[in-house]
Amino acid sequence: MKNKSLIVLFAMGLSAFGYGQSLPDWENTEVISINTESPKVSFKQYNAQDLATEKLSNYQLLNGTWKFHHVEKPADRPVDFYKDDFDTSKWGCYRCAIELANERV
Repeated sequence: MKNKSLIVLFAMGLSAFGYGQSLPDWENTEVISINTESPKVSFKQYNAQDLATEKLSNYQLLNGTWKFHHVEKPADRPVDFYKDDFDTSKWGCYRCAIELANERV
């Protein structure tokens, strides 16, 4: 009986020792950043209004109303839709989601 108890305790000790080393990454609290990018900010800070206006001339905000045309597969897309003289009058108009979110504030 005493030998069986020692064997059971020994087996439990080995399994507990091995368990800590074989945890999958998603269960291991020590693993916090596998395949992650470093944090980045999504805003820019300028010291002067003129400098900010000059630098922001290269950016286009997504706020506003946009035209969309849904097709079932890429082959059905309108040809030359990106050209300035393409007729989009029959396309649906949708407001950008960020604009709608700002209205609710």
